[in-house]
Amino acid sequence: MSVDTRMRQMASAKFGPPDEVVQSIFNVNPEALEQIAQFIEQRGLRIPVGQVVGYQRERFVCLIEKSGTQSIPDSTQTNLTFDTTDADDQKAFDGTSTVTLPYNGIYIVTGYVAWAANTTGSRQHVVLQNGVSRAQDWRAATATAADGAQSTVSSPINGKKGDTIKHAVFQDSGGALNVLASSNLQVALISAY
Repeated sequence: MSVDTRMRQMASAKFGPPDEVVQSIFNVNPEALEQIAQFIEQRGLRIPVGQVVGYQRERFVCLIEKSGTQSIPDSTQTNLTFDTTDADDQKAFDGTSTVTLPYNGIYIVTGYVAWAANTTGSRQHVVLQNGVSRAQDWRAATATAADGAQSTVSSPINGKKGDTIKHAVFQDSGGALNVLASSNLQVALISAY
C-alpha cells in the first residue's frame, strides 16, 4: 500500500468521506493529526514538534504528586505512589507510580521529595527510566530532628515511546520513615524525533 493511499485512508477514517470539505485546520481531530505524525515518524521522517499541519503536541507530558504521606520501610528501595494528577493530557500516568513516554524524543525528568524529620541514616531518591537510574540524590539525615530533608533532581533523557519513568526512594534510618505530601514527578518533552 502506498503512503499516499494510507494517508487518504487515515484521513477518511478520521475526517469523513472525501467529498466532505474540512473548512479549517481547527476542525481536524487532534487524534487524527497525532496518528498522521506517528505514521510519518514510523517511515523515518523527522518532523520537529509543531510542524505537522500546525499541530503542537503537548510538551508537558505529566505532573503528578502526593497529597498525603507514604511510609517507606527501612533499607528498601520503594517506588513512590502518586494520587494527584496536575497534568496528564497524554494519558501517560498509570494512576499509581508509572509514567509511560508517549513519543520518541528528548525529555526532561524532574523528581522532588520531602522526608519527615529524622536524624539517623541517609536518604536517597532516584528517577528511573526502565529501571535504570537517570537522576539521583543521596544525603545524610539532617542535623536536627526538627528539619526534614528535601531534594530535587532533574536530568534530560533520550526516551523511546513506551519507556517507563518511576520515582523511587530509599532510607536507612532504622525504621519506617514517611515521605511527605507534595513530593512529585514531572516529565516534559523537549524535542520529538
